[in-house]
Amino acid sequence: MKPPPFIVRTAVRLVLAGAAALALVWVTGRTVEQQRFGPDTTAARERVAQRMTAVVSELEAEFAAATARLVISPADLRQAAAGEPAPQRRLFDAVTAATDGSRAGLSVTVYGTAPVPLAWMGRPVDTSNPDPRISGPAAMFLAPDALGLRLVRVHPIHAPGAAGERIGTIVLQLPLARAEADGRYVLPTGIVDASIRPRYEGGVLPERDEVPMRSSDGSVLGTIEVSAAAVEAAHRRFSELVRAGLLTVGVLVLLLGTGPLLDWRRVTRRPVVGLVTTVGVAGLLLGAYLLAEAALAVVRPFPIATASSAWFGAAAFFSSSWHFLVSSLLLAGLAALAASGFELWRLARRHAGRPWTSSQVVPLVATQLVAGLLVGALVLAYEAFIRYGVAATPIDILHFSLRPWDWSRLAMLTGVIVLNAAVVAAGIVLLRVGVSHWAVSQLPAGARALVVLAWLAGPLAVVGLPQTARWAPAVPTLLALTFIAVMAWRITHLRAVLRNASQATRLLALVLGLILPSLAFYPSLVDAAGRSRRQLVEARYAPEVLEQRLTLQAHLAEALSEIDRIGALDDLARAAEPAAQGAPPSEAAYGIWSRTALARLRLTSSIELYNEQGAPISRFALNLPDIVGVSPPAEAAGCAWDVFEEVSPFFAEERRLLHAGRGLCRTDPQGRVRRVGEVVVHLMLDYANL
Repeated sequence: MKPPPFIVRTAVRLVLAGAAALALVWVTGRTVEQQRFGPDTTAARERVAQRMTAVVSELEAEFAAATARLVISPADLRQAAAGEPAPQRRLFDAVTAATDGSRAGLSVTVYGTAPVPLAWMGRPVDTSNPDPRISGPAAMFLAPDALGLRLVRVHPIHAPGAAGERIGTIVLQLPLARAEADGRYVLPTGIVDASIRPRYEGGVLPERDEVPMRSSDGSVLGTIEVSAAAVEAAHRRFSELVRAGLLTVGVLVLLLGTGPLLDWRRVTRRPVVGLVTTVGVAGLLLGAYLLAEAALAVVRPFPIATASSAWFGAAAFFSSSWHFLVSSLLLAGLAALAASGFELWRLARRHAGRPWTSSQVVPLVATQLVAGLLVGALVLAYEAFIRYGVAATPIDILHFSLRPWDWSRLAMLTGVIVLNAAVVAAGIVLLRVGVSHWAVSQLPAGARALVVLAWLAGPLAVVGLPQTARWAPAVPTLLALTFIAVMAWRITHLRAVLRNASQATRLLALVLGLILPSLAFYPSLVDAAGRSRRQLVEARYAPEVLEQRLTLQAHLAEALSEIDRIGALDDLARAAEPAAQGAPPSEAAYGIWSRTALARLRLTSSIELYNEQGAPISRFALNLPDIVGVSPPAEAAGCAWDVFEEVSPFFAEERRLLHAGRGLCRTDPQGRVRRVGEVVVHLMLDYANL
């Protein structure tokens, strides 16, 4: 059983190319790992600090370029501050020209001598509670807001001449880091996500695992937290990705290795060699599948498993959409291998069919009934798999469009298309194996009709049973069975036509071989998707609507306990001043809201802070207008939470609102408890939160 020389040469080249690819991936991974993380954690932390310094330098360069492009006439600045419209328009034109072609997110605001913006482009600075640093000397600092952390530069404008009288200020700002739900400000650095702690008045001293974040002039803007655990986790994750790359190369090598074995099977005339090569190809496919599963276990894609899919015994299929695709490709490969192997076996014994006699009617019909029942069981099992597995995933299995682009959805749908073709191919093989004992071309017309009727009789009887309706829809199942029977009956004629067809015709036939099975199973997908939606409404959404009030009460209790764990709220209430006019600022209230379940669950809610006199000092609301908010409390609240529910007007409707409030208390040196402010939480029963 010696393989032909060209098979040996191809296999040797494949092994050498695979070894070279594995070595290349390993060396590249190690090189990038050393370049990114360095020899130890200290080096990695220093490289994070260097990258942060480079980011700040880029933003500073953007500020400098915008400031250089901004040409402001002192006369226009004074006249715009006096309220003249023409100079104001010229200021806006100058700011617009200075920001053209600049970095996305850059905002520029021009002030006069008063902290009132005269012209701006982009997001203006909040003037409800002006920062006193705007009127101070040139400075660079970090400013937090609801969206994250911004880098702000204050650039004074002086009048020409020796005196250099200050006549205005330019404030430039760019986004730097995003805000997390736990109140941290995080900036990806390519090595590890760094947490930034801004420098407030009074300075900041780096704590453990922190390095100072400096501007170009050496001043400290804040500190960068890069913990050893985070660096080790990022390092470990990178090593896992390199291992996944090595496993992927192994998958490709094993898949390419099936080519020489298939060529050997095609040219051999010995049945033993054909059997051995077929088993070898199946082993390579299984090995590639195991390596792909190992690579996916390293990558850890988003899971899509549900309780029904686990109950159906297909939890491994639905670990993720990529697991589903890999499993579908394995089954499709095995089905194609079985179909091609059967075709080679049939051609090898094409003249071995038994001549037809009337005594063979009973064996013929019995054999076809068994084959039809096997195909019916296969299709019923697949229909149940679609209903309880595929349709139960959070992916819309009826949305075959490429838009919107979603890799997870495309992987799942590709797996469905491939699996449809695999089931049809397996059904065709079963039916053709059942009829292979006879020379079909020599059968009389009546016997041929009996073959087709026997193929459909058994599945039709099974589908008609009342118990089958639990697993599969009747009409879509019969359509799929009919399609398989028709294809099994005409496949020999199609192969004969394609044997002498052009390459374009063969490619078209290959595409149709993937599309037509999906069209045959599409009614089953529609039925399964409809049942899944109805079950989702009945089992999940309806109970959520009925229990929303109790659920919101539980979320409110969780949020209140989280607020209690936030320290220094009393100092915040004492330090803040109420807004002179307009709405109170939102920064302090947002800082509290973002650390609670209200932010994580995006609930319609608001948080309000009041000082000792009952004046509002901060308010943040998500989809909750001030019309439903509670006015400043008439009576002093205690130091414990007071929770109540009421029906409040919401424009033309009435909505249920949960209110909670407690005083912010502190104990003086004499041991007396004094109320220095109040925090109030509002939570609305809103069906949009379901």
